[in-house]
Amino acid sequence: MESIGQYQLQGEIARGGMGVVYRARDARGSEVAIKVLTVEGDAARERFRREAEVTARLSHANVVRIHGSGQVRGHLYLVYELIDGGRTLKEALESEPLE
Repeated sequence: MESIGQYQLQGEIARGGMGVVYRARDARGSEVAIKVLTVEGDAARERFRREAEVTARLSHANVVRIHGSGQVRGHLYLVYELIDGGRTLKEALESEPLE
């Protein structure tokens, strides 16, 4: 399987409008989620950088922690804590209506 930096990719978790999220394992054996930007252009890169900055400043039980970021082969990536068994926002909204 392919690697990104020090992370060995284990498989794709999700795909969205800005990129792809992979399950990965680092050299110590810790599992993480890696989001790779797949959209081209300065605006997309800036939005991705802002996501990293904002997420890094947040500390809340309902927000995943960011462990790092980088660039490999021209693609920006973010390293997040991996949450197994969670629901996407779309799944939550479909099962529990907003009041």
